[in-house]
Amino acid sequence: FQFPISKKYSSSNVQTIKIKGNKSSQFLSALLMISPYIAPLRIEVVGELVSKPYIDITLKVMKAFGVKVKNNSYKSFDIKPQVYKATNYQIEGDASAASYWTSIAYLHGGKVEFTNLNNRSIQGDIGFLESLKQLKKRGPRVIDMESMPDTAMTLATIAPFAKRQTKITGLSTLKLKETDRLKALENELRKVGIRVKTTKNSITIEGAKTFSRLRDNVRIGTYDDHRMAMSFAVLGTKVPGIKIEDPGCTAKTYPNFWKDLELAYLSPIKLGDKNLILTGMRCSGKTYFGKKIAKLLKREFVDLDTEIEKQKNMKIQDIVKRYGWPYFRKVEQKVCSEFSDTKNLVIGTGGGVVLDEKNMKNLKKNGVNIFIFADIPTLVERIKKSTNRPSLTGKKIDKELSDVWEERRDLYLKYADYVWDDTSGGVVKNNLEQIFCS
Repeated sequence: FQFPISKKYSSSNVQTIKIKGNKSSQFLSALLMISPYIAPLRIEVVGELVSKPYIDITLKVMKAFGVKVKNNSYKSFDIKPQVYKATNYQIEGDASAASYWTSIAYLHGGKVEFTNLNNRSIQGDIGFLESLKQLKKRGPRVIDMESMPDTAMTLATIAPFAKRQTKITGLSTLKLKETDRLKALENELRKVGIRVKTTKNSITIEGAKTFSRLRDNVRIGTYDDHRMAMSFAVLGTKVPGIKIEDPGCTAKTYPNFWKDLELAYLSPIKLGDKNLILTGMRCSGKTYFGKKIAKLLKREFVDLDTEIEKQKNMKIQDIVKRYGWPYFRKVEQKVCSEFSDTKNLVIGTGGGVVLDEKNMKNLKKNGVNIFIFADIPTLVERIKKSTNRPSLTGKKIDKELSDVWEERRDLYLKYADYVWDDTSGGVVKNNLEQIFCS
C-alpha cells in the first residue's frame, strides 16, 4: 500500500485500512508503529483480534515515545499525525523466555527469581504463571492460551507431567509462526511416548497416568523454530537423553539459552561433614571430578573400584574374567558397607553400584549423591579412548551402553540428590568453585 503523508487532521481526510485480526497480531503491530507517519488513519479490525496483550505492548511502547493511539475496544484504532520523541526507555526482561525457567522450577519443585521482570509487566506472557497453577488442579483441565501463544508451547511440554489430561485452546495462530507449531508439537511429543491430538486451535495432552515411562534418547526436530528447541529442552530436564536438533536456532531470541540451561543444573551444594558420592555410567566423569572436588575441598578421594582392586589384589577386568560379575557385585557390596560411617570423603563409585539397594543405603547414610549424566554417544567416544573398561555383555559398546542405561536409568535418578549434565564436558568443570564454595 502507498499512503499520503498528512500533516493536518480533520474528519474528512482520515484514511481507513482494514486488517484481519484472526491471523496474527504482528501484522497489526507493524501497521500501528508506522501509522503516525501515514495518519490521519483509522485501522479497522476484521473479525476477532487474537493475542490482544501483544497489541497492548505495542501501544504502551508507542505512548512512551510520545505517540498516542485511540483504542476502540480492539475493534478499531484511530491515529492522528504525530512524531516519535527520543526518550530513555527501560526494556523489560523477556516474559516468554522466563516461561522456560518457571516451567523447570515447576517440574522439579524449585524456585526461580528474575531481575527486571515482575507481575506488573506490560507483557501478556507474564500470565504464564497462572497457567502453571491450573496444571495443579485435579481432573481434566482446559487452559486458554490465546492471549499468550508464545508460551503455549512451553505449557504443552510440561503438561504431560500433570496427573490428568490437559487441553490447551486458543492456538489458531500457531500454524502461522516460524513453523506449523501445532503439528510440530504433535509430532515431537508423540516421539517421546506422549498421547496427544490436535485440532485447528487446540492441543490435548494426556497426563502422567497414561504412561509408565517416557522414551529417552529421542531426537527432537526443531523445524528451525527457536521455541520448539527451548520448550523441548524443558521436557528434557525430566527425560534424560533427549537430543535437540539444530540447537543454534535459539540464537534468534535467546543466544545464551544452552549455557544458562547447563548452569541451571549446578545448584550450590552444602555438604557439612557428609561424604560426597558420585554415581553415573562408565566414563561419565566420576573419578575425574571426584579428584578435582577432593582437592578443592581438601578432602580425601576414594575410588570404590580401586578399593576393590586393593582388597582382591587384582584388576577389575581380571576379577570379572576369573570370577564373573555376580562375585564382583558381592565384593562391591562389602566395600560400600565399609564407608557407611565415614565422613568428609569424596567417593567415586562404579557404574553398577546403584543395582544394589544396600550399596546406596550404606553410601547415603552419611552422604550426598550426585548423578553425573552424559549421553550415550559421548560415553562411547570416551570409552573407546580407555583401555581398562571391561565389557558387561560382550555386545558392541553402543548397544551395550544403551541396554545398561535402560536398566539403570531409573535407579540413578532414584538415588540422586543432585543431577549434573556433563555431556558438553565443560560446564561442570568451570563451575566447581561456585557449586561448593558459594
